[in-house]
Amino acid sequence: MAKTYTLTEEELEALIKERMEHKPITPQGLFSPVAFEGSELLEINQKYPEVVARLSQNWRVKSVNPVGFIYTNKPRYNEVIDETSYHKLSFGQIHNSVRSLVLNVFGKSNNRDLTEEEYEMAQELYAELKEWYIRAYDKRLETLES
Repeated sequence: MAKTYTLTEEELEALIKERMEHKPITPQGLFSPVAFEGSELLEINQKYPEVVARLSQNWRVKSVNPVGFIYTNKPRYNEVIDETSYHKLSFGQIHNSVRSLVLNVFGKSNNRDLTEEEYEMAQELYAELKEWYIRAYDKRLETLES
């Protein structure tokens, strides 16, 4: 026998809203809630004035903030445009490296290869590796400054 429930209109709307807000995790958006955004690296780089100065020098692309890149103390010279830069990696490349490492823990190479049961652990591992990377990068810049 089916059960009958009585709800007010407000309770029904709240229940529907709650269900609509719950978005299922998909392979394409698996790491979106925990992914690198660039702001994490921007905050670290801004703690070191020399790093900011070097990343910003000769920067011509106004739509991208160069201070969000990964600093390297070995400059790269571009003869074609007569420009020296102090970065080779962006936060997107770091995201892909961390994502690949997480997938490798599960013996997989693509997000879609994970099972739904593995999604939560994959996100946790990504968040842990991201935090480790941020701390290690900050420590590295700190040693360069001293």
